[in-house]
Amino acid sequence: MTFQQFDSPFITVATVLLGGGSCAIAACIDLRTRRVPNWLTLSTLALALALVSLQGVASLERALLVVLGALLLGIILHASGLLGGGDVKLLIAIAALVGFPNCVALVLYTAVAGGVLAIGVSVVQRRLPEVMAKTNSALTAMWISKRVAIDRATGAASA
Repeated sequence: MTFQQFDSPFITVATVLLGGGSCAIAACIDLRTRRVPNWLTLSTLALALALVSLQGVASLERALLVVLGALLLGIILHASGLLGGGDVKLLIAIAALVGFPNCVALVLYTAVAGGVLAIGVSVVQRRLPEVMAKTNSALTAMWISKRVAIDRATGAASA
């Protein structure tokens, strides 16, 4: 995954520092308080949009579309309990920095890293069987609801 291609090396360096720094600060605060503060996520988003806007109106429009897509995905992930609100806001800000299509890889890498971290924590807490059972239940429920929606849309009867 690469950050957006900028004309200026200064903007590229600022973008990498902003993204990496914001994620590092968020991780430290989140580990301590179990929260990602609004001041961090919203300032990161504002600075990301400011950096992108230096490339012109078209770049800003594309970034705003990425923000909208990340917001919609974030609402779904938050409603399903997979991400906290602060995590969603940080994901939106970083997605604005990396742009499209890199934001798709960002979401996938984040999901894999989160899964690995969750497994590691559950092993340390000796809760792996319980976590795996809950994960299985959640995935089964998601699969069933998706199947029901497809059956309703196509008019097919469930098997």
